[in-house]
Amino acid sequence: MDYELNYKQYQKLREEQDMLKRRVNQKVEAMSDKVEKEFITLIERKKEIEQNKVDLFQDMEELDQKRKVVICSLTSHASFYRFFIQIWTHKLRP
Repeated sequence: MDYELNYKQYQKLREEQDMLKRRVNQKVEAMSDKVEKEFITLIERKKEIEQNKVDLFQDMEELDQKRKVVICSLTSHASFYRFFIQIWTHKLRP
């Protein structure tokens, strides 16, 4: 009689343990899926940020080249006008 009672308790506890394992595993799987989705989202955001960084540096390089061209243009114009003014003021002096 003790044996049968103990065996039934054992089976009941075993079933309860199996049910808890399934419930816990489902929760763990759900958490794992959520974390995996967040990880994928973060990886996508990282790629987007890296691409934005590359684009930004390309734009900065392009603007720097344009700035250099404008500065060279201004300095060449300034030297031309300086030369022209020197000649003009020289001719005006008696």
